[in-house]
Amino acid sequence: KDLVAHLLGWRERMIVRLDAATRGDETPPPPWPAELTEDDEINNWIYEQNRDRPLADVLALESGRAGTRTLCWFSVGASNGCPRP
Repeated sequence: KDLVAHLLGWRERMIVRLDAATRGDETPPPPWPAELTEDDEINNWIYEQNRDRPLADVLALESGRAGTRTLCWFSVGASNGCPRP
């Protein structure tokens, strides 16, 4: 569960950044506190946010994620059937 939460935490950050890029918007700030700049600090923050959550709750974050369209478009592009976000 902790690994899934870790990967989803970083993936969410990537999707938000890609969503902003597709709209030509500035990159939004990360969900973690601004004073956290090192990967280990950020990883610990992600862990602390999710350590008491059941796996089902962690997985629910992924369910129906709109940003998945952006990830699809950047991964395989419109030429392979992904609509532009």
